[in-house]
Amino acid sequence: MLSAKDLLTTYHQAEHQQRAEQQYLALEKRRDRRKQADLDAGRLVRICIDQDGEEPNTGLFPARVAAFVCRVLGDAQPTARDCVRFTLTTQGRLHAAYYPERRAYQAILALLAHARAVTKVERRRRN
Repeated sequence: MLSAKDLLTTYHQAEHQQRAEQQYLALEKRRDRRKQADLDAGRLVRICIDQDGEEPNTGLFPARVAAFVCRVLGDAQPTARDCVRFTLTTQGRLHAAYYPERRAYQAILALLAHARAVTKVERRRRN
């Protein structure tokens, strides 16, 4: 059986935890709105990579990174045979095309390198 003091402490902890969770959800909602505004303004580009037999991978990247990826990918292929589909979306415009696997993997490595660099910078900012 809980004493009155334990019950009061548990209640305050639960209240604090609920308040913290509400603040976190509000922060996430603001981040989502900001990302959508950046996507609509053209500062961010949604890149979706769709390989045969795998689940599509989607991420938001700065426009400069998307431009670099487009240079790495080069010209699109007319057929989907032995190719990876890239879909770039920004400002309500969508561009989807198939690219050879070799160039697609180079572009994926560039996207991973960017993601790692961003993670590293965020860690430094937190510490």
